[in-house]
Amino acid sequence: MDTTVQQLRSTRLQRALAWLPIAALVMLALLLWLPFGLHIGFYADDWTTMRDIQAGNFITESVRPFEVVSWYVAYHLNPTNLFVGLNLLVMLLIMGKGIVSYWLLSDLQFNKLYAFGTAALLVVYPADAGVFYLGALSIHSSILTYLLAVWLLVRFWKSGHRWLWILIIPISVLCAGIYEGIYPLILLAPLVLVYLQGGISRRVVITSLMWFVVPILMGLRVISILFLNNSTNTYQSFLFADDHSLGAILGSIWRANRYSLADSWISAALQTFAYQGWSGFRNLFNSMSQNPYTLFALAAAGVVIATSLVLIRLPQKTSLSRRRLILILLISPVLLSFGFLLYSLTNLRDLNLRTLLHASLGAALFVSTLLWLVAGILRKQAIIYAIGLTALVMMAINSQLIQHQNKVITGQSQVPFMQTLVRAMPQVESDSLVVIVDETPERELENLFHISYYFDAPVKIIYSDPNLEAVICYFGDTKAWGPFEETCRFQADQFQWLLNGQPTWTSSYNRLVVFRYEADKTLHLETDIAQYIDSDEAKRLYAPDKLINMNGALPVRAQTMLKMSP
Repeated sequence: MDTTVQQLRSTRLQRALAWLPIAALVMLALLLWLPFGLHIGFYADDWTTMRDIQAGNFITESVRPFEVVSWYVAYHLNPTNLFVGLNLLVMLLIMGKGIVSYWLLSDLQFNKLYAFGTAALLVVYPADAGVFYLGALSIHSSILTYLLAVWLLVRFWKSGHRWLWILIIPISVLCAGIYEGIYPLILLAPLVLVYLQGGISRRVVITSLMWFVVPILMGLRVISILFLNNSTNTYQSFLFADDHSLGAILGSIWRANRYSLADSWISAALQTFAYQGWSGFRNLFNSMSQNPYTLFALAAAGVVIATSLVLIRLPQKTSLSRRRLILILLISPVLLSFGFLLYSLTNLRDLNLRTLLHASLGAALFVSTLLWLVAGILRKQAIIYAIGLTALVMMAINSQLIQHQNKVITGQSQVPFMQTLVRAMPQVESDSLVVIVDETPERELENLFHISYYFDAPVKIIYSDPNLEAVICYFGDTKAWGPFEETCRFQADQFQWLLNGQPTWTSSYNRLVVFRYEADKTLHLETDIAQYIDSDEAKRLYAPDKLINMNGALPVRAQTMLKMSP
């Protein structure tokens, strides 16, 4: 009886410990936000996409019909504080990538420690400067849905349950419709069936054809939009690089591999140890003690090494043969290259803002496999792998937190001006057009918002009014400004804002509110627009005091997102 009870307790303990890798991956993702919290501001595309969601957009007619689905989810996670909702969803997606990749590798009969190590590297991979670029939400979503669809494909292969296709098909459609950069990886997915089968069989061919139905149909849709309809105004058409030579494409793919597998890790190591010549190596302790994120990196190291030691002691049903590992080592750069492939055709191919996120799947697999092979040369392979993995994760966490800090600074850069605007205009009637005439010598608003669209969007969001409009002007400057050649015109009968010479926003003067942003960075409401237009009719109609309620309560989102006291 005692033996039976002991066995039962041992079985229960093993089942509980089986969840330890999942908990560890969750902890690693939490550590990436722990120093900063979830109240991290937006910049550029984050604002404009949330503006579109506020206006009611959900499904688009573009190449990416489901691109804003994840944004819709983020918007409704916390409608009063969109900063929190978007940051929370990005964090959950990073967690999800790690968890699903661990499930996938486990179902592919990989060693549990190796599966956990690969998943951990995917969570904290430092090979891209755009992990915390919130505008990459759709890319994170496409990766998670891709991994989920492939995992379900493997579950179908092993179980034969046809009902799993009820999940695989819609997830695949969602994945392909979120971001076209995932297409090359979708085409590679059936290789896992060849791997499980040990070759090509009739079942592999039939199952692969079933898998290809969705990407083929979605791909035809993309082709029809880009080519058959002779569309030259799509975002994708605009991104095509001028140099499409094979040398340029292969060169960019080589750069992506080199950066993902080598340069990024070198950078992470130098950041971790604050390298300053040989003195940096002689004073590693002092260098790390001055690093503000050392404690978080050490906490991550503790999570990884503790989880690894537990997994080492658990019974393993599978082992990794050297032949199998070498095969994976050869395939993973292909996976990395295919994750980057479509970017190699664009003018973004030499940037790291978001272009290496898909490639991180192959990169994490390569680094994990190489580490396992190197550890295998030495005795105590699992222990050596665990130590190496811990060191890599520690450096990666430190590098990621530095990246995150930079994004926090960027995201907060626009907040002071938005606070100034809300104080000057607590409430404003809908359908008004707010004009900010920037008179700062350094053109501060151009530096902050880049273009008027990136100013209009936060105004719409903070005031929760999709009908409110806002632009930036430089009165007296006869030249158009910005990449889209923006121009403001105070005409006798109306105000016009032109984009590339074409009137885009117009307003009668009775719906116009003009502020002057002075050199001392203060906002002043223009009660008289005589200096902008010599028109008695314009002067008679212009009445901003009728549109602004200075005694009204501050907008709810100004209180939550801008942290302004009511």
